[in-house]
Amino acid sequence: SRCLDGTVFVPDGNNGRTRERNRPALIDGLSAEIAALEGGYEASDPTSALRAGVRRLESVEGSKVLVIHTDGIATTGCAALPEQVNIDDPDLVDRLTQACVDDGHLPSADGVDIVIGGIGRTDTDLDAASVTFLLELTSSLCEATGATCRVDPNLPTDV
Repeated sequence: SRCLDGTVFVPDGNNGRTRERNRPALIDGLSAEIAALEGGYEASDPTSALRAGVRRLESVEGSKVLVIHTDGIATTGCAALPEQVNIDDPDLVDRLTQACVDDGHLPSADGVDIVIGGIGRTDTDLDAASVTFLLELTSSLCEATGATCRVDPNLPTDV
């Protein structure tokens, strides 16, 4: 950009050579941080993400939006799915949600807008009925918090 006197000003660190010089150190530093992260999680509990997210928003003034990305398959916690799930069981979603309410595992999220994306997005392709079941379960769990909820297989672009 040009300054008032017409001289071109290039701030330090904002040119191609500086970026090229700093890139290896940046990549090495990030690689070390990524390598130190815990991996191989054995279980998934979407309700814990709800609890943690709502807790972090408690001190926020004004608009509160919580965005969660999960496949929706709970393998632990109050909504843990059994090895074999009968998605045709009309009461399963209600029973799982009620178990979470009864156990106190769902936070009170009145006034929070919760957006949950990624439902049904797993390493293996799920059929439409399975994705529909996961959408219904995740919606039910979210709505039981009192929040305004949007649940989608995709992460909405208007968040």
